[in-house]
Amino acid sequence: MNRPWLPLAPALLALAAALPCPAQEQVDRSEMAKLLRRNQEELRDYTWESRQVYEVNGVQRRVDVSSYRYNEYDMQEKMQLSSTATKEPLRWPNGKKLKKEEREAALEFAREVRSRLFGYLSPMFAEKAVLGAEVETVDGAIHLRSRDVMTTGDSVEIVLDAATRRPRTAAVAGTLEGSPVTLELRFAYEEYGPSFPVHSVTRSSWQGLELVITTEDSKHTKN
Repeated sequence: MNRPWLPLAPALLALAAALPCPAQEQVDRSEMAKLLRRNQEELRDYTWESRQVYEVNGVQRRVDVSSYRYNEYDMQEKMQLSSTATKEPLRWPNGKKLKKEEREAALEFAREVRSRLFGYLSPMFAEKAVLGAEVETVDGAIHLRSRDVMTTGDSVEIVLDAATRRPRTAAVAGTLEGSPVTLELRFAYEEYGPSFPVHSVTRSSWQGLELVITTEDSKHTKN
């Protein structure tokens, strides 16, 4: 159900060129689209491995390891390599055990939160966030801060390396079903290749349970 992360890095890279600053004219939308397509095409040539750790109230409950790639139709394919879950019962704050359907609902909610927050960094919303951002350069980094990108009160912060315009980190905050939700990401890149997320943490709360998904992406290999 999670949305692909691949549009994220090209969106940030392409839109970095459009930052408003005194010494630079803003790149037009057609040029940004070309940059988006070019970098995204590079990323589609890669496979990678993803390890997701699920925590409830600070206790690890599940670990999934999967490999990802894009097929000839530009659709993301996932192959699960392993999945382990604790056998200890999951309990409500009052000590009562969760039923099977309640455990499944909590897992589905955590995954939905991750999917929606990654959606903020799709090319369309990344463009809106960057072009409407407040810009500040501090210690060799460009900080882009935006609010009300999808819904009132949400926020997006993207940090780029000032020299290379490569993304370093990103953070998204908002609400889902009345509960605060956040996403934090860290990026890496190949010297002559694309950028890609290597670490992300999603935090949410569901009916009194604190839910965290920590994802480590690695083994990025060009096909």
